[in-house]
Amino acid sequence: MGVDDQVQGIEVDTLAPLARFLIDPTIYTDAAIFKAAYWFTGEFFVFLDRAPDGRISVELRPKADADMKTAASEFSNALIDARVRQIVLAETGGTRDELVQKAFQEGMPKPGFIGVRSNESAIELA
Repeated sequence: MGVDDQVQGIEVDTLAPLARFLIDPTIYTDAAIFKAAYWFTGEFFVFLDRAPDGRISVELRPKADADMKTAASEFSNALIDARVRQIVLAETGGTRDELVQKAFQEGMPKPGFIGVRSNESAIELA
């Protein structure tokens, strides 16, 4: 395969542009992995597989010219982003749900309120 570099578990091939690395599923959830992978599908073909040791294998192949070391590093950042979003949602989801429910309740007609009716039919056209 013509591998020119292996930095922190990132394999980059000089013959065909790709970056391949493994993700520990005990650190990142499936949801975080798939969200990060999805964010990259605009610029890369993303291939996910399970390695024999249980880690998730990720292979990125660019749709156009790309620096694959940078792409792999950006994918790592995307994993952290997705995981932190999950943590924040778990910590604040109940509050957010209450706020949304309250906002919708304020927009609902109050009991006994007939509502505003148009008086267009009473207007005579000149």
